[in-house]
Amino acid sequence: MKQSERGFTLLELMLVIGIIAVILAFAIPNFRPALDDARLEQAVQQLEADLMYARQLARTEQTASEVEFSSAGYEIKINNSVIKTQTLASGTQWDPVDPVPSSLSFNSDGSPGANDVAIWLKAADGTRAGVTVYGKTGRVEVVY
Repeated sequence: MKQSERGFTLLELMLVIGIIAVILAFAIPNFRPALDDARLEQAVQQLEADLMYARQLARTEQTASEVEFSSAGYEIKINNSVIKTQTLASGTQWDPVDPVPSSLSFNSDGSPGANDVAIWLKAADGTRAGVTVYGKTGRVEVVY
């Protein structure tokens, strides 16, 4: 009794790999905007969390805290000691249309001691998102 061998020929395998490559060539560019949006959202949520942390730190320690911004990110300070350093997510930057302040302070009661402050980030594709710190209450809110 003769058994037939099962399997794929090299030609069949190469054809399937070629089809997959063509499909991926069309699909991969469509992931870039989604990836840019995800990075922007992550950066804005991180900024919101860090600003809320700086506010809470000022209230807990009963002394002013400060968030100093630079082109690469920001630092949270209390009594001139750096508590945390955060760099911006890859593919995001401060939006040059609405310049980021050089620093933002929170008083010992958690209020920012300033008017409303909006801090905007921009993704590589131009999408914007930001965080607003309300001057009277110190509340931090993400804005899309």
